[in-house]
Amino acid sequence: MDPTGQLAARCGRGRPQRAIGCVTNTGEITLNYVSPDARFRGVSKALLAALEARAMEQGNERCTLKSTETARRFYLAKGYTRNGPADGKFGMSSGYPMSKHLIAEGSSRASK
Repeated sequence: MDPTGQLAARCGRGRPQRAIGCVTNTGEITLNYVSPDARFRGVSKALLAALEARAMEQGNERCTLKSTETARRFYLAKGYTRNGPADGKFGMSSGYPMSKHLIAEGSSRASK
């Protein structure tokens, strides 16, 4: 873990790194990148699950993130909800705020 309280996760298992993600100690996913040649192979799902697990280990009941237009459908399918319109910078969309209540494995209730 680096001094800013973030965990970076990489996926590759002996091969060139195909994905990298980062989650803060407060549960904000600040990076979830998968190389185009590794998409649609479960890498994104595995990386997101690892980031959410780390957020729960840190005591978070919710993950937040800003999604790109391209990734919005992926996050919606993984249980994230929209938290308002896209944030704009200089007239361009920079990200769609989203969040998800995390549920501990074996738990039958959603966290608040």
